[in-house]
Amino acid sequence: MHSSSRFLCLLGLVSVALAQSTNQAGYNPRIGPSNANCTRQNYQLEITSNNMVFQNVDSNANTFIGSGANVCNNFVMYVYNDHLSTGLSEHPNDTYNVVQASTDLAIATKLLDMLKHGEIGGQQFDKVIGIGHSYGSVQIQALSATVPQMLDAVLLQGFSMNGHLLTSGAYSPATEVFPDRFNQSGLPSTYLTTLAPQTQQLNFWFFPYYSDAAFDHNRKTEQPVTQGVLFTQGGLMQNATSFTGPVHVVTGANDWPFCFNDCYAVPANSTYTSIPEYVQELYPVTSNFSVYIPENTGHAVNAHYSAPDVYQEMLAFVSNVFGA
Repeated sequence: MHSSSRFLCLLGLVSVALAQSTNQAGYNPRIGPSNANCTRQNYQLEITSNNMVFQNVDSNANTFIGSGANVCNNFVMYVYNDHLSTGLSEHPNDTYNVVQASTDLAIATKLLDMLKHGEIGGQQFDKVIGIGHSYGSVQIQALSATVPQMLDAVLLQGFSMNGHLLTSGAYSPATEVFPDRFNQSGLPSTYLTTLAPQTQQLNFWFFPYYSDAAFDHNRKTEQPVTQGVLFTQGGLMQNATSFTGPVHVVTGANDWPFCFNDCYAVPANSTYTSIPEYVQELYPVTSNFSVYIPENTGHAVNAHYSAPDVYQEMLAFVSNVFGA
């Protein structure tokens, strides 16, 4: 088993609108740049239902959940995982009792434990940074509260304490919205996608600061989300009263789900100048809290013209953590 002094843990980067489609519907198997030395590794995780909010499930039963990770080992090691019900992970039919936010958190906790004990990639690491986008950030935030000793820093992209349920997405059965992609997938009607290009644009994009090609590709590869996840994700956020590591929030100025299109719309008597700054209240003992708000950027930060500058800013935060 090798030892490494640096490790970057990218958990939860699969977002509702930005993930690739499933294998049956053209999932892109590319796992990283050609010089990143990446390998696809699949894991069968044993998670007990005692760790989850299951209904009508034997509390002593074990649930075996397949999860995949892209492991890229270069100067820094990166791990990307597909949430349960997305990408190359399993797609259970029970989208209420099984595929819900507490299940995803239990899986993420198990993966993090495996990373800390050298069970992924055959290495142990001195530092682990949790990075998420949107629902992935919700999970990373919950991990920093429930297992703070497992993370050295967190970077929450597309996140604030002001998130809402995305009802404006008009989420509808994926088999009806994209019949050519999902009719043969066997997915139940509780796997949902945004109803139309207009509803996806409202929630995830800020016109005209992205290319038509990026939007069209994204729409063609939109990943379903389950009703269970949509209805339970808000319950994961909690006070991280024991997390002392640095916290960095990166949210577009025109993020719809977490800022209602204006991240500077705070009350006149507020002690904060932006909505993302309120996240600091979840971290009373953090060693350092910082916020970056890229202009002319919607929720789909990674697909806007501002993305290269945003990446540089995020990497600077990561570099500072590793250099500390």
